[in-house]
Amino acid sequence: MLTIVCPYCFARMRSRALQFRCLQSPSGTRSGQACPAEPDEKLTAFLGRATPVLMGPVFSADGSRSRAPCPVCDVVTTKRVCPECHNDLPGGYDSIGGRIIALVGPKTSGKSTYVTVLIRELRERVGEYFGAAVNPMDDRTAARYEKAHADLFKEGHLPPMTPPSSLDLTYPQLYKVTIPRRGLLGERSLSSALVFFDTAGEDLESAESTARNVSYLAQAHGIILIVDPLQFAAVHDALAGAVDNMPRPGTTPDRIVAIIGQLIRDRRGLPGNQPISTPLAITLSKTDVLRPLLDPGSRLTIPSAHRGYLNEQDRAEAGDEVRALLQDWDDGALRRQAKADFARHAFFGMSALGGAPAGPADTPAAGIHPLRAEDPVLWLLSRFDLITVRRGRR
Repeated sequence: MLTIVCPYCFARMRSRALQFRCLQSPSGTRSGQACPAEPDEKLTAFLGRATPVLMGPVFSADGSRSRAPCPVCDVVTTKRVCPECHNDLPGGYDSIGGRIIALVGPKTSGKSTYVTVLIRELRERVGEYFGAAVNPMDDRTAARYEKAHADLFKEGHLPPMTPPSSLDLTYPQLYKVTIPRRGLLGERSLSSALVFFDTAGEDLESAESTARNVSYLAQAHGIILIVDPLQFAAVHDALAGAVDNMPRPGTTPDRIVAIIGQLIRDRRGLPGNQPISTPLAITLSKTDVLRPLLDPGSRLTIPSAHRGYLNEQDRAEAGDEVRALLQDWDDGALRRQAKADFARHAFFGMSALGGAPAGPADTPAAGIHPLRAEDPVLWLLSRFDLITVRRGRR
């Protein structure tokens, strides 16, 4: 029987342990009256509310089934909830399994912008290459994406920085990804739920705040660490006067990796010298601003070559460039820390916008033209065996 991880409270359970919530519908009841709403203590505690949340009653039945009748009113419900936090689980979540992807980085790295651009790329251009269908799994995710997409691509407004430990962090964005795969027996489809968490930069500034606010990192199946190149003193000095609104230095990337590594080891009970198996995608953002510092013909200035598969040669060559840049900027501190903490890690470079913002809160005047935004996620999908990898001579 499938073991799943709740995308909200990260409890692990067998699908049979899932519970159901009454629909509170008067149609088809024994008495003609719907079940009344009642205080849901577990959901109230999860949300941190002082006032009890009133919801339909939760009851136990065989959670491996997609529906069950309420034992009080007899109305059949398809709403299944996590038995630990009582959040409604998206339909089909338990049958396809969820891969939790944590998106972390300093508050200036553009994580919220990146998620919106990434999903658009996966739904459109990249999705076409892979024949993939990508859609929100719940109304909350759909509403968040539609608003963020309209603000970014139609209104030309960049999203505000995510506040620390906000409600948007409590609830992730959930997408169902279905990708066709050809094999010896013909074509079949592989599906997975991708659960994206956008962590506020302030929540990663210390080991204490990380353990308190982003403990879900211990349950993540993959981590994308966004690295802002403008945080490095060498880049800051080299581009001074050429880039507006230079960010202030924050927690260094190697320190963030060390904090995350220690959190995962503590939560999983791993010894301090054991590398962590969770794949880590170290992703240099805003590569468009680095053009004056890059060699002519740099891989970071041209689109990636993933055409229905992960092109490993292209990924590795771009990763080598990023690794070399970081070596110059921090004397290899990030590279060494990643090697010490994560058995599987790779380096990426991307630009979510493709150009400099027209203002502090505005998208580029020439429009949004992302470059290599999909690379880190495609690498993770290959680690999850959802897409194929083609290797070539380097």
